[in-house]
Amino acid sequence: MKFLKTIVVLIISLTCLIKINSANTLFKDQNDVAIEIIKHIYGGEEIINPCNYKPDPDTPPIFVCRASHENEPVSQLTVKSITINVFDENPNEVIEISNDLTVFKDVESIDIQGVSIPSETINNLFKFENLKDAIFFKHSNSPSIDEDLVLPKKIETLGFTFFGGLVGRGFFESPTLKVLEIVIPDGDSFKITTDEIPYNDQLQSLKLPLTASSSNHAGITGIHENIISNLRELIQLKLMVFNHQGKRFENPISLPKDNSKLISLELYFEDSVVIPYQEKIINSNDIQFFNLPKINKDIKYLTISGNGLYLDRTIGFTDLSNANDGLEVAIEGNCKFITECIGKPCIKLPSQTKLSLFDTEVDLQKIDLSNVTSLSVLGNTQPQPYPSEINFNSLKKIEIRDSTFYGDIPKSYQQMDKNVLVDIE
Repeated sequence: MKFLKTIVVLIISLTCLIKINSANTLFKDQNDVAIEIIKHIYGGEEIINPCNYKPDPDTPPIFVCRASHENEPVSQLTVKSITINVFDENPNEVIEISNDLTVFKDVESIDIQGVSIPSETINNLFKFENLKDAIFFKHSNSPSIDEDLVLPKKIETLGFTFFGGLVGRGFFESPTLKVLEIVIPDGDSFKITTDEIPYNDQLQSLKLPLTASSSNHAGITGIHENIISNLRELIQLKLMVFNHQGKRFENPISLPKDNSKLISLELYFEDSVVIPYQEKIINSNDIQFFNLPKINKDIKYLTISGNGLYLDRTIGFTDLSNANDGLEVAIEGNCKFITECIGKPCIKLPSQTKLSLFDTEVDLQKIDLSNVTSLSVLGNTQPQPYPSEINFNSLKKIEIRDSTFYGDIPKSYQQMDKNVLVDIE
């Protein structure tokens, strides 16, 4: 009898030991794929347990794991998050992995930089039932991205550095997506739907690339009101403007006329830039014709970066004077809409404008500063005397640093109120 009891105790103990051991390991299919990905990207040592593996002590773990059933005392592990950051010295070579990441069915967060993943993973995004945040670098070109792409049911943030598919209704039908960012169009397969999208009361921030449309080049002429007006909670719109062929954009943006929550518009013009992983190269001879949309009273923040903003030659300057009082304007780079304009001033601003210039080459005499209450000039390389046509009675802040101003600071600066924030080098 004692012998039988001993056998039973041993069996129970062995069963518990097996369960405990299995609780410390990933599900086999996830474990195999995780190890394969680590060895393919980083090579080197034999990997036994991929959970919390770090290729470098200063980097976050590639795979963070958790119990597959958190309410049970003994449970196998499943991948909770994936973080891969690879910055190769040769930017024209990108590491590709062939593993479909949907094997990590419980993952909640994905951040992959510098590595191309299979397009099947993008087409099967809906299989990630717990995925909330996902940032992808690039995907394979074959098979193509489904035009009726379905997003995960819990997704809140989705981003692509390179994307080569249709930005269609599926992106805007998500009941949970708050942030969508696509930076660079990848090949001729990139398109944005021209159909009217459904009403959306979740998306708050949208970043998209624009390409000039032609019969033999994928892309669209712009972002039109039939898209923007139905994004009823949209606060921030960022547009990356690409034009490989120097074609003119016709009506690139049509913003809602009123009753919009859109308060921030950012325009980035990518020229004189070699784009890695692309066969086509943007060079300094490419001219990007782009009309600035009419800035309605809802816009409070406007960013214009790079060259390529097209000026209406019948006017000869950029008129923002009808925008909202207190508009915050940030201008970055050698913006031709100021440096090569034919009117004077080159830009007119609304009352109480907060103006910031970053890494520019701009003659401030071309800007009407009379309505500026806050002026920041950081890294302006155009040699010139200190600006004097400022309304010091309404000025609240002036900051001039790392710029090539010469001569003495004008005596008119002594008119500034003692409460004005001053930082002049």
